[in-house]
Amino acid sequence: MAFRDDRDAQAERIATLERELALATRAVAEGERAQNELAAVQKQLAAALAERDQLRRGTAPLVASLRRNFVIFAVVTVGGAAAFTSYQMQSANEARRRESDRADAAELRADVCADDAERARVDAERELDEARAPIPAPPVMPVMPPSTPPPAGIHESGRVAAVHGAAGVRVGDACEIDVRYQSATGDCHASVVCDGHDLYPHGGGGFLPCEVSGDRITGAREENPTSPSGDPALEVRRGRGRGEAVVWDEGPSWRVEITFADTDNPF
Repeated sequence: MAFRDDRDAQAERIATLERELALATRAVAEGERAQNELAAVQKQLAAALAERDQLRRGTAPLVASLRRNFVIFAVVTVGGAAAFTSYQMQSANEARRRESDRADAAELRADVCADDAERARVDAERELDEARAPIPAPPVMPVMPPSTPPPAGIHESGRVAAVHGAAGVRVGDACEIDVRYQSATGDCHASVVCDGHDLYPHGGGGFLPCEVSGDRITGAREENPTSPSGDPALEVRRGRGRGEAVVWDEGPSWRVEITFADTDNPF
């Protein structure tokens, strides 16, 4: 769906750039018209200069004729003709200046239009080429391998085989032994409950070092009775179809031995 939306957006972008390219083409045409206008102004300027030169050439025969015939009249007439000719030359110079200014302005306007039109055309063509480029397909996300599962714990039912001291349980009481691996610490968490009595943990968190073989927990051991955590000592072993859990403490001194069938490893 996202890929289709990208293609629609690309088509809309191409249409917009084609319209901008058409505007740039019209701007180029306006620049060409400005160039034509400049040529016309330059032509008018050349005509004005030719007219001024013709006026300068026309006064020379008149002055020579008046000098040969009437000196006084010539002086008066030549003065008047010179004044008239000076006025005409001044008017021609003013017209030439105006035409020159118009030519300069037209040339500047034509250059600006041509530069703007060329920049617009180049930008529009570049953006149009970029928009027409194929949209890359979305990247394929790599498939991550599954994480390694934690080793299998010990979850067995057993019975009290021996009791030493005031442990609060009796021989033959049913027990539940649970040892689970903790991925965050690499240790295990254990619990031993017999006839509703929590033998382990007792006052602490129930965490202890454990032994792992392959993909299963083979044992766990906390050797310090009444450890700083407050828990008694615990040792759990299993193998070849049988298992044993021993819980003991020294304040007061007691010890409970539990046997269970190792259903995860019957042989």
